[in-house]
Amino acid sequence: RAFFVFRAPVKLTPNSNWGAIDTQGNLVIDFCWSELSFFVDGLARAKSSDGRHVFIDKYGNISFYCTYGRYDDCFSEGMCAVATQDWKWGYVDTHNKLVIPQMYEDAASFNEGVARICVDDKYGYINKRGEQIIPCQYDDMSNMCSEGLIAICKNGKWGYINIKGDEVIPCVYSYAKPF
Repeated sequence: RAFFVFRAPVKLTPNSNWGAIDTQGNLVIDFCWSELSFFVDGLARAKSSDGRHVFIDKYGNISFYCTYGRYDDCFSEGMCAVATQDWKWGYVDTHNKLVIPQMYEDAASFNEGVARICVDDKYGYINKRGEQIIPCQYDDMSNMCSEGLIAICKNGKWGYINIKGDEVIPCVYSYAKPF
């Protein structure tokens, strides 16, 4: 599961840089970042004043520079989706090591140990080892597993499957959201 660091990104004025405060309102990261996402898994994506994208720790120290092209806003369960310049997605760990190759058309955050991916305009799920546990055969699907169920769309109708890929609730709805 993802863990959250109790740091809130804040600005003093609309045109100032970002910093972060703790739950008591104390400034814990100086106002030196032109962009700053929220903290998940102990890290936040930031943009320095020189325009470089980095991930910082809860003290504002640079953990690593973003070297794989595009990065998702945050980590989840120790993984962050990253894309090449031609939009092929994979995942890095919290040390910026590529652990799942950049080969997917789309890649969502990990949730309950799995993540939605897209291959040839069809959606499925992988585990943290990059193994496809639900084949890419659905027209669309929710990007999160909740209560062990995933909303799926096939032939224009929505229903739910479990993490094994078994249809639990038939595809009879015009739309379905996660539990």
